[in-house]
Amino acid sequence: MKNKISKTLGENNTRDHFTAVLENIESKVQEVAEGVVVLNEKMERGFDEVNGKFEKVNENLQMVRTEISLIRHNQITRDEFKALEDRVFSLEKKIAK
Repeated sequence: MKNKISKTLGENNTRDHFTAVLENIESKVQEVAEGVVVLNEKMERGFDEVNGKFEKVNENLQMVRTEISLIRHNQITRDEFKALEDRVFSLEKKIAK
């Protein structure tokens, strides 16, 4: 009878020990899961910020492209510049007389 009682007590102690270990593991897993949720939220906010900044850079780049296009459209060729230079030179000559 003593043997049976000590065996039952030993099984209860083992079961209690496993239960305590399992509860500890479950609490750690819960902490990790909560950390993952918080990290995902922070990453989503970070991605939103990066996407917003990227969109602003893209808008600025489009504006620069438009400005460059206008500048190129309004540029004169070397031949046109030479003709204007010659004209100014001849007008300066006439004024000087």
